[in-house]
Amino acid sequence: MSGSVTIIIIFLCVLGEAFFSGSEIALVSVDRMRMKHAAKTGHKSSQRVLDMLKTPERILGTTLLGTNLCVVTSTTLAASRFYLWLGPIGVPVSIVVMTFINLVFAEIVPKSIFQQMSNQIAPRIIYILRVFMLLLFPIVWLFSKVAALFASVLGGDSSTEEGGFVSKEELKLLMKMKHDKGDVKPSERRMINRLLHFTETSVKEIMIPLIDVAVLNEQATVSGASECFVRTKHRRIPIFKDRVDKIVGILNSFDILREAQSKRIKSMIRPAYYVPSTMGIAKLLEGLQNNGRNMAIVVDEFGGAEGIVTVEDILEEVVGDIGDEYDEVENLFKQQKDGSIIVSGRMPVDDLNDRFNLAIPEGDYETVGGFFLNRVKRIPRVGEKITLSNMDMVVSKASNRIIGEITIRPAAPPDDPS
Repeated sequence: MSGSVTIIIIFLCVLGEAFFSGSEIALVSVDRMRMKHAAKTGHKSSQRVLDMLKTPERILGTTLLGTNLCVVTSTTLAASRFYLWLGPIGVPVSIVVMTFINLVFAEIVPKSIFQQMSNQIAPRIIYILRVFMLLLFPIVWLFSKVAALFASVLGGDSSTEEGGFVSKEELKLLMKMKHDKGDVKPSERRMINRLLHFTETSVKEIMIPLIDVAVLNEQATVSGASECFVRTKHRRIPIFKDRVDKIVGILNSFDILREAQSKRIKSMIRPAYYVPSTMGIAKLLEGLQNNGRNMAIVVDEFGGAEGIVTVEDILEEVVGDIGDEYDEVENLFKQQKDGSIIVSGRMPVDDLNDRFNLAIPEGDYETVGGFFLNRVKRIPRVGEKITLSNMDMVVSKASNRIIGEITIRPAAPPDDPS
């Protein structure tokens, strides 16, 4: 065989190795959700990819066999050619040269490219790979049976049934596709999004701030506690000692029913369940269930109380508003006849954006009031306004500590310069 023919064959073998190794990584990395979406729109190549992924053992067998055939052929021919050129020293030289070529140009480079462009490449290579699967099928079938035999002897599972699990990213993509087609209701989309972000949500994001919580001093009497329970319509009230952020326990309304009106509530207090504000709500829910509690006191790094979280608050992160004793009786927003909206400063920005299709940006805040404070860097006065895109946000109710209500209305058109 002439030297030029040998070099051409070696070159083709390196290309073949690059194709097989790249094809394997492309099919492993391909986004199945995108392929399913493309297949539903009539993309036949994408459907072929999905069909082939149902038999991963054939893909792996074909790519491994093809890669090894190319490697053996190229290294053997290279060794013989280098031996003719350099004599006995040509064999180790050929090993070094071919190892470098195979690693760089037939493994690292193609795998990197095929992986990064798997969704574009997989549908294009599927027909070529299918031809090789048919040609190599007898050998692949034999090897797969031998591999299955060894797997069963060693106690492994030779089944290659496709798994039924999908990643969070795949679910998000599926939801986007369904939403774009109008197959998912907004309420269903919000619930699924809440589920996807459930494990990422911290206690601080959903807690009721201490400033909005009714609390009692441990020296209060049963009479005073009864009045507080009636006024707030709560079943459980946090109890503090000396200062408001030093919560020492919880008082249950049932615990004072048969007590004398003049008796101090200090002896009736139940232990509080304390959690840090950085704890995830999934872990908190598990802790509340294990300890038989319905409420947790959220504390900062110094042990001071920041707020409370109830089981209902956690569940609302999934199913939406279910209402509990600490929810406001009034709505968080009121639509006006003139098209404006009056929203509570405590209304979450995400809920406001979803409900009214607004575009209030995300940041280091959770509520509309927090967004306004983030913009002005101080407690605003009633009547203060900020303009965002095509809307005005005006403070309509505020105290010296918090923003009560904000009115949102379309921004006034600019004055005509003429």
